[in-house]
Amino acid sequence: MSSWPETVPLAECIAKVVGGGTPSRTVQSNWVGSVPWASVKDLAQGELVLDDTQEHISEGALGGSSANLIPAGIPIVCTRMAVGRIAMPSVDMAINQDLKALYPARGVDPRYLLRAVDFLQPELEALASGSTVKGIQVRDLLSLRIPKPPLPTQRRIVEILETLDSEIRLSEAVLEKQTKMREGMITEAISKSRDGSGIEESALGDLLLNGPSGAVIGPFGSNLTAHDYRSAGVPVIFVRDIQSGHLAWKSDVYVSLDKARELSAHVSEPGDILVTKMGDPPGTAAMHDDRLGSAVITADIIRLRADVTKVSPQWLWIFLNSPLAAAQVRAMAGGVTRQKVTLRDFRTLRVSKPNRSTQEQLAGAVQAADSLIAKEQETVAKLRRMRSGLISDVFRGRIRDLGPVSA
Repeated sequence: MSSWPETVPLAECIAKVVGGGTPSRTVQSNWVGSVPWASVKDLAQGELVLDDTQEHISEGALGGSSANLIPAGIPIVCTRMAVGRIAMPSVDMAINQDLKALYPARGVDPRYLLRAVDFLQPELEALASGSTVKGIQVRDLLSLRIPKPPLPTQRRIVEILETLDSEIRLSEAVLEKQTKMREGMITEAISKSRDGSGIEESALGDLLLNGPSGAVIGPFGSNLTAHDYRSAGVPVIFVRDIQSGHLAWKSDVYVSLDKARELSAHVSEPGDILVTKMGDPPGTAAMHDDRLGSAVITADIIRLRADVTKVSPQWLWIFLNSPLAAAQVRAMAGGVTRQKVTLRDFRTLRVSKPNRSTQEQLAGAVQAADSLIAKEQETVAKLRRMRSGLISDVFRGRIRDLGPVSA
């Protein structure tokens, strides 16, 4: 693998740096106008295009202050507070004193400069100083080094990255649509069931196995501590492993088989339903599927075992993640800093239960929707990995085959 030409200081890629300012806030007319006025709060992490700003100023304010008007297509970077955050305005806009506009030098594509400085953000953050508000000097910004390939190659790099960005946005839009369709399907089914004849409504506790095995929480305090954790054995499930209604076990924490036997009352098996009793919000439910075998739950998780003669476990999981269930959880949740529900209260949650045929039909439809969503999520993840790898190769001075380069 060959290398790019020698890296150069950012100063060699920038013709000039222009700052901004804030018009007087005591003059009300300054803030009644159509000129976008950018400040740090307008630059979102990872968003490289800035279409508009939260505040606008008048033409008079622009002429009577140091709030310089920056042409569209010139990258602007935060040098105070969110140091290194950068975006390219799609329209002309004024900037305040916490931002700097970076005018590219001859032979430098502004879009390449944008990507390069965005890659340098961690370094810029490391250079930032200040006791209360972090900032960086322009000279420190300009001292950082980047590769400077020929202009046609810069444009090819940008073209590839923008294509990947477009594909990611498209996949994310498909994913959002699929997720909304899934949620709408569940909401509609529950609403129809509640409005139809013969619908049953039961307390959650009445739909679980009798006895303590129907609903339990994880072990308390000293019964399971970090001292018990191992690098192999029986998995331990934490609240962080329950995400968006699914079990996504990433904790990679285990206990010994002997410890798991000791905590057998707190073991979850495939087919069980796991619910977070703490969090923001609490009450998120996940099915324990067969991808993860027996596992020990932690104290902030409720394990439910449905009585399959009374309700489909899949339907119960679907209902617990519905807006109707969420509203009930919010009403019963307490806690000042972190919302939580008790097992006793959670057992009283009212569950709408259509006939068994409807339960199983919706469960199948949701499973199919989840398969499509998982496939699209993997597509997005793959595209992001490709983009990240290319960015790393380019701005760390490594090269790969970029395909044909046109002038």
